[in-house]
Parts: sequence; structure tokens; C-alpha cells
Amino acid sequence: MTQLMAANTRRVDLQEVMAVPSPEFTDSWHPISHGEVVTALKAACDTHGIGIRSEEYSLSANGAKMFGVWELDLLLNGTHYSLGLRNAIDKSLGVGVTAGTKVLVCDNLCFSGDYIKFRKHTSGLDADELQTIAHDAVGGAIIEMEKLYDWQNGLHEIYVPKNDHKAMVYDMVVEGVFSGGKINRFLQCLEEERAIRKGGALDGATSLYNMHGAATRLMRDQSLIQVAKATPKLNQICNDYRNMKLAA
Repeated sequence: MTQLMAANTRRVDLQEVMAVPSPEFTDSWHPISHGEVVTALKAACDTHGIGIRSEEYSLSANGAKMFGVWELDLLLNGTHYSLGLRNAIDKSLGVGVTAGTKVLVCDNLCFSGDYIKFRKHTSGLDADELQTIAHDAVGGAIIEMEKLYDWQNGLHEIYVPKNDHKAMVYDMVVEGVFSGGKINRFLQCLEEERAIRKGGALDGATSLYNMHGAATRLMRDQSLIQVAKATPKLNQICNDYRNMKLAA
């Protein structure tokens, strides 16, 4: 689930992004053009063997601010990984890169994902450092994706007995993963997850992966802003339960 929200900017194509010039820099401020940011990130993706399936961009009225979202050809549990970027040449924003399976880039400055990296336009920022930032950002995103993949797969083998269901659901409601009025829908989602996630040591029982998947399935009806806020809370609840079971 990925989205570029352009409420105060206009959607543009790549050609228009690349055509925005970079202003003159000073001793303390060295703005990098939008085109340089895009080029550096594309080069980093190419170095890591990552293709770009689709691109979306928006620009502020004067072209000073740029926001973008790319869908990559990396898959995590059937979901394409995405990369978000933003930049400004008017001192309002630094270079920003985010990545994950749920990426939100908004021109109101909401910027979320599993991995986030920022860099101000200070005097030390030049083409070489931009390339380093781009390679670190893409490489770091891949590492975070692999960690998330391993973490999610590890949830398959953690059994959640029925007497723990209520406690976990209560925690999800209290933490704002979903509202109390959606508990029945969550239980339906849980049954749907159990029906399709068969096999392994916990076949027929409820795994932590089922609980996580049910909450994620429930989020499909929520806005991406709500999902961006709820996902870290859900992951923390599942991780706390996982750590408790592993320590027992």
C-alpha cells in the first residue's frame, strides 16, 4: 500500500521534475536539484539490481518542492516494496528517502515507511555525497526489508492460545490499531487468515502471524495515513508478545 498525496502540489511527469533548475548555492547552503536526487537514486537502484515498476511525482507551484513515490520490483510476501523521496531547493526541506511495503509521501510533510533517511542541504552536500546517500538509502532499505521478511516469517511458529487472544485484541484497540467497533470484523479477518495460512507446525492453531495478518487485513479499509500510524503499533504489540514467548 503506497501513496503520493498531492493536496497542495500538482502532479507532474519525470520530464518536468528533471527540468527544474538548481539555484546558486552559498558557503553554508548547497541545494541539490530534484533531477540530481532522482538520478542518484535510480543509479543506486540499478547498482543493487532493482527495477522501478512505476513512478509518481508532484511539484509545488514554483517547482521548489518535489515529492515522489516509486514502486519497485522487490516483493515482500506478495507486496511490492516502494521508495518515497522528497527534496526542496528553497531551504524548506532537506533530501528525504523512505522505503517499505507501506510508504506515504504527502506534501503536508507526512513522510513514513519502514526506513527513513534525511540530509540537509548544507555546504558538505555535493554530487559524491549524494551518491553515497542514495546507495546507503537503497542498501539500507533492502536490509530493513530482509529484516521485516525474517521477522514476519518468524511469527508463523509462535502459538497464540485462546486465552491470549482477548489480551492482544484489547492491546490493539487501546493502542489505536483499530477501534473497538471493529472487533467482530477483526475476528472474521482472523478466520480468513487461518484458512489461507495452513501448514507448518501450527497447522489448525492460531499463530502470531495469523493475528498480525488479521489486523493488517482489517487495515485495508483504512486510509494510508491511518495505516501509517497503526502499523508500528501493531508491530510493537506482536513483537512484545513474541519476545515474551521466546523468553518463557
